[in-house]
Amino acid sequence: MIRQGLMRFIKDCIFDTAFLPENVSAGRVMMFVIPVGQYAGRQIKNYHHTNMLQGGMMCAPEKFFIDSLHTSFVRSDLYGKDFWAEEIPQQSKLWDGTLRLDSLGRTVREWQLRDLIDLKCVEMVKDSMQRRESKKFIDADIDIVNREPDDMLLEQQACFNFLLETRHANVPLDLLVVAQGVRAIPVFDDLHDFIYVPDPMKVKS
Repeated sequence: MIRQGLMRFIKDCIFDTAFLPENVSAGRVMMFVIPVGQYAGRQIKNYHHTNMLQGGMMCAPEKFFIDSLHTSFVRSDLYGKDFWAEEIPQQSKLWDGTLRLDSLGRTVREWQLRDLIDLKCVEMVKDSMQRRESKKFIDADIDIVNREPDDMLLEQQACFNFLLETRHANVPLDLLVVAQGVRAIPVFDDLHDFIYVPDPMKVKS
């Protein structure tokens, strides 16, 4: 059961994959809008393609504070059970493009793809998956009360997407985008729920 009004802040990431060229329409791809279990033009998205459980929004009551963005071209095995980074030279035309964060109908920020290249994207995703499976989360040092207003905050059930614009998407590659930051998640008091936090009133000194 969720403890009403209590949230835990953990280091985490949200990520999504664009299947190229199937997902491209008129040089654009809307990312973070097709969740796990939905068909995405080439195959059904699984948990190493995205960790979005709802299309274009955080599940209530979660929030996510974006600290940095990272991207890499990746390849998957035939059955989609494993994936690895594909090293593409920075000067390649494949990196000609932009990534734009839109939230609640307005543009928040825009980046050049070439500035976000990071071959460690796959490691970030696998690390997040392992921590979630083991429930061994890393608490984030964040002062939510005194934190300055930040456009890079994704609120619960507030629609957002990352718009990928590219002129060179005619190759059979996948583009992985990872947003690193802090996730606000609910606190549970049941051992079998998502997270267990012991009641301090019941802990013996």
